[in-house]
Amino acid sequence: MNASRSKKQPAPLLAFFILVLLVLLTAFGDRVPVLSVAIHGLQKVFGSGLVKGIEGPYEMVRVTDGDTLVLKIGRKEEKVRLIGVDTPEKYSSDKLERDLETSGLSEEEMKRLGEQASNETTEFLKNKLLYLELDTSERDRYGRLLVYVYYSDSQGTWVFDKQTFKQLNFELVKSGWADALTVPPNVKYAEIYVSASQEARAKKLGMWEIY
Repeated sequence: MNASRSKKQPAPLLAFFILVLLVLLTAFGDRVPVLSVAIHGLQKVFGSGLVKGIEGPYEMVRVTDGDTLVLKIGRKEEKVRLIGVDTPEKYSSDKLERDLETSGLSEEEMKRLGEQASNETTEFLKNKLLYLELDTSERDRYGRLLVYVYYSDSQGTWVFDKQTFKQLNFELVKSGWADALTVPPNVKYAEIYVSASQEARAKKLGMWEIY
């Protein structure tokens, strides 16, 4: 999967026949395994991206925490991590212990912020179809897909294929529920996130009210 590059589309006539064939095969795909495989193969040829520059749409299965989601990509549930941002921890972990040492907050306070960040992510994505963009490294050491997540919104400032979107990563930082976390080589929007984080801190938005 490469969400940062649009796929070359088949010729219009070929695309038409592929779509017709997909419709016909779908009628039997659940009952005929061979046809299900054929459907999957044709979808890969045709391309899942309906918007140039990003791939999707995909459905959200659940929010794990503020910066980690599970999406349904094809037939697989894929755990994805938002690039360039970091939200408070809501579960006990080594990361939580490190954050407690640097923040001066109690474990209860930190977990409460983590729960709120998770709720904010859920609210941002409520009833939304999601689109993904990759950067340089596709996965982290835990096997999670590293992504920028987008959803259609007429008030958005991110434009792909003449359509407007909001980017979840940026919205979390701007609203004060995530801090900028730059991990090379995935640094495409690092400067934007750092600037948004500084502004959110200055305004004491989101977690910065007590962090």
